[in-house]
Amino acid sequence: SKLLGSTGTPKPALAMALVQYLQDHFPRNLELRVQVHLCFGMQGHLATLLEHQAWKLAQSLGRKWEKICSQEGEEQLLTCLSLFLQCSRFFQKAKRYQRHLIANDVAALICVQLKAVQ
Repeated sequence: SKLLGSTGTPKPALAMALVQYLQDHFPRNLELRVQVHLCFGMQGHLATLLEHQAWKLAQSLGRKWEKICSQEGEEQLLTCLSLFLQCSRFFQKAKRYQRHLIANDVAALICVQLKAVQ
């Protein structure tokens, strides 16, 4: 097939086109987008996607201590922590060690913030 490379894996152009299509048409379906990245072995791109989602969520939390200390705020912090830890793991798998360390540092800061909230 023209869509498959010599090893039977999809060509990178097809994978990127599908990722872009999903971004354009299903931007809120993170689970589907993650699965496609994993299916195509795109750990580096997946790490960047998860990092972007984590930063967006962190920024949406704002700086008001009352909101951060609320049940919703604590849940958002936990989700941010999970996203940063996941992107750190995928940065490491993709051999993007500087980004891996930065994601770990941010995750550690979120842990401190969670401790203060609790």
